Amino acid sequence: MKILYLYAGKRQGKLIGVINRDYPDSALYGINYLPEFGIKADFRELGDHFLGRLLGRWLPFNVNHALMYFTARRYDIVFGPALLPLMLLKKIFGGRTRYVFLNISLGRMLRVNKKHHFVRRVMISLLKEFHEIVCLALFQKEELEREFPMLQGKLSFVPLSVDTLYHVPSPLSVERVGVLAVGKDNGRDYVSFVETARLVPNARFTIVATPRNLVGVKDIPKNVGVFLGLPMDEVKKLYESAEVAVIPTKSDDFFDGADCSGQTVLLEYMASGLPIVATARKSLKGYIEHEKDALIVPPENAEAMAAAITCLMNDKPFAGRLALAAREKAVREFSSKRMALRLALLFKRLIPREYTVS
Repeated sequence: MKILYLYAGKRQGKLIGVINRDYPDSALYGINYLPEFGIKADFRELGDHFLGRLLGRWLPFNVNHALMYFTARRYDIVFGPALLPLMLLKKIFGGRTRYVFLNISLGRMLRVNKKHHFVRRVMISLLKEFHEIVCLALFQKEELEREFPMLQGKLSFVPLSVDTLYHVPSPLSVERVGVLAVGKDNGRDYVSFVETARLVPNARFTIVATPRNLVGVKDIPKNVGVFLGLPMDEVKKLYESAEVAVIPTKSDDFFDGADCSGQTVLLEYMASGLPIVATARKSLKGYIEHEKDALIVPPENAEAMAAAITCLMNDKPFAGRLALAAREKAVREFSSKRMALRLALLFKRLIPREYTVS
């Protein structure tokens, strides 16, 4: 069985990092563990073809990815998050390769194009070409099944993974102080987080984000520190010293962010053994439960967020139980190896032994 992981961005450095543990393998989607389940997969990155290397900086993203079709057709299965452009060429040229789409923000793309009827119809037509659509949240699968009945039987829920060997709880001897919020997608709500900091003036708050996340955030109080573009090793140090970790996101009605805003950071918090406060979103279903491994608060509600943070800071035993439960669940259900196993079973189901392109 020949399998290709087609990444939307650069991963090579992270693959090397798997060996020396200098970088988490979370963004690899389990490729490094597939050999343990009898599968070896190749990988390619955006523009990793002749024209891409020659003209990559001038080629539009969709064209660059579509041209990967001629590499992809040599494999039994192609897996990745940016395969939609390839489906146009598949529709024209056919082929026996089976395509497994990793659904990261399909819902957002469909909503954005709701009024662009032609583009939306093309997208739906191309979706039919996939042999499987892997959803990272249960609500994605449920909504696609309701809206597009023709996709039923092609939809799977495979949770996102986290490197539980890289992200680990800090030693008990480390003093944990302050409230941490990390994240850079458009769905983050740092306006409410800063308002929360005003309500808890005796605590130190830290934001790790990008400049675009802070648009609309005004008069940041003195108890809030902001880091922009911090590398992962520095973020990890903040995880190791945080007392409470927060995921402040906008409501599900905000359509500009990722389908599962905060999902990656949530798993990193869990693996790091942190007490978590998360804004309620549909994407949390299947990952955390209120008062079992996190506290979940209403969106855009600084008062509720402040109350949850204060609760965890004042009740150390309760915070410790939530943190331990979160870490145990991350190891048990959301490790990179666990994602690899789920995907390996899916790949083997799609490709019987007698079916190969080689």
